[in-house]
Amino acid sequence: MQEGALLFFTALIVYLALCIVQEKENPGSRKWKMALIFIFMGITGGLALASKHSSIIILGAAYLGLLFAPFFFKKSPLEQFYRTYLKWIGYILGAGFLSIAVFICFMPVWWTFWYIIPISLSFATLCFAFASVNLGWLVWVLRGMAITVLVGIVLCVPGVLKGLGQPFVIMTQERLKLLNNTTGSLNSFGERVSFLADQLFFKPTQYFEAPEWNTFEEIGN
Repeated sequence: MQEGALLFFTALIVYLALCIVQEKENPGSRKWKMALIFIFMGITGGLALASKHSSIIILGAAYLGLLFAPFFFKKSPLEQFYRTYLKWIGYILGAGFLSIAVFICFMPVWWTFWYIIPISLSFATLCFAFASVNLGWLVWVLRGMAITVLVGIVLCVPGVLKGLGQPFVIMTQERLKLLNNTTGSLNSFGERVSFLADQLFFKPTQYFEAPEWNTFEEIGN
């Protein structure tokens, strides 16, 4: 089962988010260190999604928490706050695009849409370059490379813009289909809540993926 990888990577996401907040609060923090932690978080997020799609709940909550975290930091002049907050959003978006690229890399079923990987990496590069403007000439090199890749893919791959969201649309449709197959007999929201409470608190403990597994002699004994 995927639960081991899911628990490891989601726990690592929470840990890295806390490290980012701690680093942000540190007056002597260095820009490259902050960018490095965000990069690690982006990679970890992609691995978590590849291990099990439900990790998007933890990943989304972590990114959402980081989005609002600066409002609780030490107050700074309004103009400076907005300038640093835009860079902060650049870090978050960069990590998000990196998560998408890593996720597609580790999902062979979606390799038909291979161009999502370089496109996501290019956007991640642009976001990190925007957030780290003090890197001098290196920022312009990274921006130039990212824009070149984006333009090249759009010009050379037909239908690329239309296909960008296809994997995520298909995954959502399949998840909804699975959910409807599981709860199809429950016609109202109240029935679903009642079914969930019944399964959580009143049904006997189930030790198998499916109840009928207990009928197999090798397992039941």
